[in-house]
Amino acid sequence: MIALSGDLDAAGKETIRAQLARVDEQGSTVVDLSRVTYIDSTFLSELLMFARNVHQRGGRVFLCAPSASVLRVLHIAKIEDVIPIFADRESAMRQASELG
Repeated sequence: MIALSGDLDAAGKETIRAQLARVDEQGSTVVDLSRVTYIDSTFLSELLMFARNVHQRGGRVFLCAPSASVLRVLHIAKIEDVIPIFADRESAMRQASELG
């Protein structure tokens, strides 16, 4: 699981990339967004590249606990068409463990 926080935008691109790169294991990954206050297209791009890499290794990415403002951006970008979004960490972790 990866727990991200703060503003995830162009100014923190390298930090976003480094945090996502820490996960190099096979299987599914839950990205906890509960402490994220802002996202932009830079984060969305990094997230989609990360999800593609995880998928190529046979895993899946699940997002959980976004704030209302973060969820709005995710919906506008139609991220849920590619990456499942869960309201809470427990639901996402359960789904990740069921799918491996």
